Amino acid sequence: MAITSIRPVCRSRDGLKIFLTMSDWPDDAPLPPDTTLWRFGDGPSRPYWHFFLRPEMTVDKIVGIFNMPLSAEDLVSWYQTEMTERGWQQNQDKCWFSYPVKAHLLYQHSTEELKLELNILGHVDPVRCFVVLTRVGFHPWACYDEASELEE
Repeated sequence: MAITSIRPVCRSRDGLKIFLTMSDWPDDAPLPPDTTLWRFGDGPSRPYWHFFLRPEMTVDKIVGIFNMPLSAEDLVSWYQTEMTERGWQQNQDKCWFSYPVKAHLLYQHSTEELKLELNILGHVDPVRCFVVLTRVGFHPWACYDEASELEE
């Protein structure tokens, strides 16, 4: 994932939060066509990329709140197909469905330390859903040798 322009940044005690646009959203966390950002008050929600610095690892968490143009049941079906094609495995023990109102999906990537969680809430409108999508990556800490990089 590459950020193509300057973004607002917030620093926490042990991390960094970078606000994103729709074009920054990672390809490995797909969005159905015609998905838009959820609107709060006067404007849309803002996806963000939050880095947490831990002693043995760095955790990156990308969160977005979206308005998706499918019913909860159709959205679950879309994600089950799309995620399988992209190498993700559904964690059946942590998923639940209460159609037409709610669904919760959890995926683990088969080759990378990534998790993807979807909290789906159907609307009064039966063909649109409010979705909180969270993608979390785990990266073991490795010593970075700046001197060797400068020599190259």
